[in-house]
Amino acid sequence: MLRSQSKSRPQSWKKIIKSKIIIWAGLILILVSFVYFDQQFEPEDVDELVEIANSKTEAVPTEEFHTDGCSLWINGFFNKDFTDICIEHDIKYWRGGSLEERKQADDELRERVNERVPLMGDIMYIGVRAFGFPNPLVPWGWGYGFDE
Repeated sequence: MLRSQSKSRPQSWKKIIKSKIIIWAGLILILVSFVYFDQQFEPEDVDELVEIANSKTEAVPTEEFHTDGCSLWINGFFNKDFTDICIEHDIKYWRGGSLEERKQADDELRERVNERVPLMGDIMYIGVRAFGFPNPLVPWGWGYGFDE
């Protein structure tokens, strides 16, 4: 009797683990889909944004300004939209500057998003600090407006 119980236990654990993996994979797929479709927009006033960005910097970036709102993240949460904050952050990343200016831009993003959705800005801050470093291989790195 003990043998049959011990044999059935690992199989039930395998089923539980398999079902948890399927649930997590499904949730991740839903999240990725949500973020992907949330990014499918083109801001209406891109020319105005470029003009504003150019007026705030001495060196005008050589690449055209582009934005997808909150890169690799949702643009809002429970009817609290923060796309405008992300676009302003993208303008700062487009024109680049010192590493201190990058830190200031990221701090401002965190503070302003947290005013609309508590803790969301903190999560976004972790992402931009980890993945927003100057990198010519990605379209969102610090100073992405320059082709260097």
